Amino acid sequence: VKELKGFQRVTLAPGETEKISLCVGKQRLASYDDSGATGHKSCYVLEAGAYTFYVGSDVRSAFEAGCMNIEMLQVVEELEEAMAPVRAFERIKPGEKEGEVFAKESEAVPTRILCPWERRQDRMPKEVAYTGDKGYKLIDVAQDKVSMEEFIAPEYFSDDNDFDFDFDFEEED
Repeated sequence: VKELKGFQRVTLAPGETEKISLCVGKQRLASYDDSGATGHKSCYVLEAGAYTFYVGSDVRSAFEAGCMNIEMLQVVEELEEAMAPVRAFERIKPGEKEGEVFAKESEAVPTRILCPWERRQDRMPKEVAYTGDKGYKLIDVAQDKVSMEEFIAPEYFSDDNDFDFDFDFEEED
């Protein structure tokens, strides 16, 4: 499969040449495994094999410019399932290569395993109790009239919530 992974516009006069460099990161070559076919579900993977690079002014005139061989599968980015379909259906995928063309096959699309609503609920931060507006201003903290804990909420400052605050105030004339 040929895919555009980078480009650079170059204007040349007849007979003129120019050397260009393109950087193609692993992420741009990786494919997303939504089903776990590679053993890494919901990950971007760079599969083992030869990656051939073509150069040209268009896809029809592109010629082979180089090849890179990946010895073993590499996980480029680990993610998690998000918004997978809830109803099963078939999707088209390439089958066996027949000459220069792949045969058309189909497979069941991976359906939702995790409920996104429950996952969001499980990850919600602990609610901080509203302590009411006590009339404190941030300048009161800077002038040591009230502590940061009193200004925000005493319940918010516990052993598992550490904050470092640095403030620079200038007095107005």
